[in-house]
Amino acid sequence: MSVVATSLSTTHGLKQQPVGSVYLLKDQGIKYDIHCSPGSNPSNMRQVLLLSSSQLEMLSSSTDRLAPGALGENLLLTLPPKEDLQGLPPGTTLAFSSGTVVKVTEWRMPKKRPEEWPAGVLGKCKRNGIGRFGVVVEGGEVKAGDKFTVTPP
Repeated sequence: MSVVATSLSTTHGLKQQPVGSVYLLKDQGIKYDIHCSPGSNPSNMRQVLLLSSSQLEMLSSSTDRLAPGALGENLLLTLPPKEDLQGLPPGTTLAFSSGTVVKVTEWRMPKKRPEEWPAGVLGKCKRNGIGRFGVVVEGGEVKAGDKFTVTPP
């Protein structure tokens, strides 16, 4: 399992800008991202947005490929074919090779600004939404190519 891409945004909106790496701050989120909580804020359960590359592929149309960051994800991840990010229970941890740890919290159910979503994507959503939110348990840098392990709660 590995990181495909990392993204962040300094302004509100759906799309995230792909970057070479992101730095996750414990209990805050991604440094420089608009959603990063200043100071320690463990009550913010939406610090990082995770998306699997297989879900991005499934949501892409045959003519329009969705680029990393197009759906607002901070970390685009590959998982084995039989594993599904959407199926991971809350409390599951992702431990990255850098020592960074993210705990899965909740499903991302897209509700805000439907006009910003690429055509047809919202109609393809399953009941578990698009991607998963997580909180930063241990901070550190994450970049494309980093490996990670998954530990159930």
